[in-house]
Amino acid sequence: ATGRQLASFPDIPQTTHERNIETVTVAGIAGGMTNGLFAPAGAVTRGQMATFLARALDLAPVASGTFSDVAGTAHAGNINAVAAAGIAGGYSDGTYRPNEPVSRGQMATFIARALELAPVSEGGFSDVAGTTHAENINAVAAAGIAGGYSDGTYRPGTEVNRGQMATFIVRGFLG
Repeated sequence: ATGRQLASFPDIPQTTHERNIETVTVAGIAGGMTNGLFAPAGAVTRGQMATFLARALDLAPVASGTFSDVAGTAHAGNINAVAAAGIAGGYSDGTYRPNEPVSRGQMATFIARALELAPVSEGGFSDVAGTTHAENINAVAAAGIAGGYSDGTYRPGTEVNRGQMATFIVRGFLG
């Protein structure tokens, strides 16, 4: 026995991200779903991402913010906290869209800002140059937080799942 408490979600054994899911759960950064599962293949919403980052950085919830679609949501205090810290921004229409999935590009920007990583202009991915999040994607890749796929792509528009997010959080904040 290792002596550490395990989260023991029934849906994570033998998954690629099992150890990192356990790590972020024991650290109090991420929890399971209301049904008792972790749902490692489920999409991470922008609201959940804000909560993971606020917890990883020990940011206190902020009662109010500037987004028109955040008040009263489960993640409102953490969304306002990461926005106030300059980590997360919203859309030009004044919304944050807390229930939308986080893309790999957005995730890179959130993590790069949270860790204050310097932008990196050049990277090894074939599908990143010229995208909104390019310099942050290259920064998190250079820091060893997120990698690409075997075909040389990063796939910035692809949704991040909960298992992947656990790994990114461990590498960036707990590694």
